[in-house]
Amino acid sequence: MPYAGFVATRPAEIHGSLQTFNETTADSLTLRTAMDDGQTIKARRRATQPIRQGQASVTVLAAEVPFWREWYTVRCQGGTQPTRIRVPPDCAEEIWRFSTPLAFAWVSAAACRISFNLEKLPQWQD
Repeated sequence: MPYAGFVATRPAEIHGSLQTFNETTADSLTLRTAMDDGQTIKARRRATQPIRQGQASVTVLAAEVPFWREWYTVRCQGGTQPTRIRVPPDCAEEIWRFSTPLAFAWVSAAACRISFNLEKLPQWQD
């Protein structure tokens, strides 16, 4: 079922495609507990679907930096609201949320590399 909640819009000045994207699963779906006898390990499922986590970056022109700041701080309310991001390899739009603040590394006076982490909850399906 498609997600029907609020999704922050991306500024029109930003294409939203990421240049680098590495994804991991946030937590193991299995919870392992040592029993009192010290020999038996009990295993049970913690959840049916994991939270997906991503590490991403993009290099943009200096003129685009204010739009990225506004996207994160205002539209996504500092990472509390999900938004649509184009995820490699096919650049399909998916609903993700910023899980860390944006980090800016100026490559030159004309270009900036923006790095950040993302998270995708299981209910955010398109």
